Amino acid sequence: MARPQAFDRDQALSAAMRVFWQRGYTASTIQQLLQDMGINRGSLYASFGGKRSLFQQAMAFYDERLMAHLGAMLTRARDPVDAIRQVFELSLLNMPAPQRQWGCLLVNTVNELAPLEQSLAAEARLRLDRMQQAFAGAVARAREKGRVSDGVTDAQAAHLLMTTMTGLRVQAREGASTEALRQGIDPLLHLLFKEP
Repeated sequence: MARPQAFDRDQALSAAMRVFWQRGYTASTIQQLLQDMGINRGSLYASFGGKRSLFQQAMAFYDERLMAHLGAMLTRARDPVDAIRQVFELSLLNMPAPQRQWGCLLVNTVNELAPLEQSLAAEARLRLDRMQQAFAGAVARAREKGRVSDGVTDAQAAHLLMTTMTGLRVQAREGASTEALRQGIDPLLHLLFKEP
């Protein structure tokens, strides 16, 4: 009979997620992960299956806890353009400066691992694609309200929003100021959307 876990799995996974988010996959050592997760090596392998599997679970945890929340905001909001602005503000401007410099775990993963671990990078890319689809849904609802600028398709707008979000997350990781990040958001929203 297997012994019950002597630790909170979600708490340990959240700690692992933060390590990977800050350091990246390659630079996150097993020792650092064990220390931050507060577990021993045997528990890591028994519960999470090793570093690669732990990383995949940490990406899923990040996606479910953070990205899914942003996607839900885009889906449920009455004002889709306001929801798009809120997503940018929550994920970039309202985040504490030290955490903002972590960037985005999924964007970081694609940038770091595309040439090294293509399957992990592809998994992160699929999760980012879902965010772009959420943007596309919000743009479609904005179009129904007559808010999308002429000459821009829903797919083009969603692509521009996601490309800007990705680029700004990279800039945030490099230490861009709140004002510099805002300068990437406001002009884009004015370009894509009409005032009500």
